[in-house]
Amino acid sequence: MSGAELEQVGFECVTLMWTATAGNHDWRVEVWEDGKLEDSRSGKIRVEKSSSSTCLSGVPLEGHLEVYPEWVEAGDSVSVHITVTNLDPNCAHGPFNIELVDDSGAKWWPKKDTEYGCSGCGYVIQDGALKIYAGKTMSDWTDFSNIGQDTTLYLKVGGKTLASAKINVKQDRPVKANMECKPAVVPLDGSTTCTVHFELRSAETITLNLEEVDFGGKKVWPNGPSSVTVNKQTVTLTPTNMQEDLTVTINIDDELADYYFKKSPWLSTGSYKDRLVGYSYLIRAVFNGNVVVSDIIEITGNPQSVGENAETAVKAAGIANSVLQKVAEHTGQLETVAGGPLGKVVAKVTPVLDFISWSLTARDVINWLRAPTPSDEDNNNVIAG
Repeated sequence: MSGAELEQVGFECVTLMWTATAGNHDWRVEVWEDGKLEDSRSGKIRVEKSSSSTCLSGVPLEGHLEVYPEWVEAGDSVSVHITVTNLDPNCAHGPFNIELVDDSGAKWWPKKDTEYGCSGCGYVIQDGALKIYAGKTMSDWTDFSNIGQDTTLYLKVGGKTLASAKINVKQDRPVKANMECKPAVVPLDGSTTCTVHFELRSAETITLNLEEVDFGGKKVWPNGPSSVTVNKQTVTLTPTNMQEDLTVTINIDDELADYYFKKSPWLSTGSYKDRLVGYSYLIRAVFNGNVVVSDIIEITGNPQSVGENAETAVKAAGIANSVLQKVAEHTGQLETVAGGPLGKVVAKVTPVLDFISWSLTARDVINWLRAPTPSDEDNNNVIAG
């Protein structure tokens, strides 16, 4: 509670107000003059629980999605307005997992490791979890680019779908094309196959050549890693062959990560593929005739993911440089663990040494701290989208 300043008169009444939870509380009021305590009073007070302040159960939230514009050309961008209202006038609710996903389950928003809102705004989103205060409304805008096909987005909070909205893509060309990647949620060392389906809408013969495949905004075919393969490069549609498919297969492996990040771990063999985890990626196929299709995949970790274990340890414990150095010595590593890139770690000695010594080597942790991060300049979770 902030202080109150009294005028220099013989008597003045000051009303002090605060919000307290139900139960027994101690109170104390002090009067100071020129840095000296002149007088004080203290006592006890009991705040009774009002029957009207009972919290609503479950997920008492209402959500809404709006897409602008509703119709776009292939390759254009859309803006999505996300709102969630706490219908409980008395109690804050959460944290609830909040996400914007498409039909296949790939996460489009919120962005990994990004905080939204603030206490003064009435809501906070941290690590993908929403806490919203009594009677408040969360409001956030996010943009998505390179929209390639009709997509329905779903707003889920606490596992419950609160709202949905459809992005509509105009298809005015003689060839209708779309792409679907299965599975859309891919674990490390797994793979996904993206099928491009073509349908002829005119009485002419059209030949389409695959010119480029992009993963998360980077060209990966042709002249890319062997992790990306296609079953054919040319599709010809005729009045007697009006439908055709082409497939692109992407393996989420070390070679793809090395090519994507253009670097490999500082202290050891392997790759930074663990750093791909937690984000969604725009998969884009470009054909001649300005025919472009795309879809979204999300990459998840697995129980053996060294990178995820290191990330958890660093975030949960705030591993200090001194702790890392002891781990390095304990595990026989000779590298010097010093400042520089490690300076972003909170300097706090923690009781995690034993955990790290048997589950992670110092090399694993150092490599994680030095690793690159997939990123673009927007606030959604889709890299290049």
